[in-house]
Amino acid sequence: MAATTFEEAKLCPKCSLPGEDRAVKAGPHGSKVHTIYCVTKLCPWYDTPWMVQVNADGSIPPPQDHRGKPKVYEGFEGHDEMAKNIIDNLNAQYVAEQRPGYEVRNPRSGL
Repeated sequence: MAATTFEEAKLCPKCSLPGEDRAVKAGPHGSKVHTIYCVTKLCPWYDTPWMVQVNADGSIPPPQDHRGKPKVYEGFEGHDEMAKNIIDNLNAQYVAEQRPGYEVRNPRSGL
């Protein structure tokens, strides 16, 4: 029996053995993106994920090598402000820790 296109896409790029489909999320234009992991312990890609997109019509686009291409990051609303707040809090903590007598307390200990 011949392998389907998805079964071929689930084959590890390094060892050519079937990987495990561990996650599925919605993709663009009604497609689904599957996260496949190699489960062959002797493979250099053991427990390494790769993505397989299944289009709404069931077709699978050919794999692409994205090395050397510009990265595309999809942010979320308020991410710049959140990042600035985190950095400001870390800087304030660093300044406080440099004061003589400053003690870092464990918030779980209740002290």
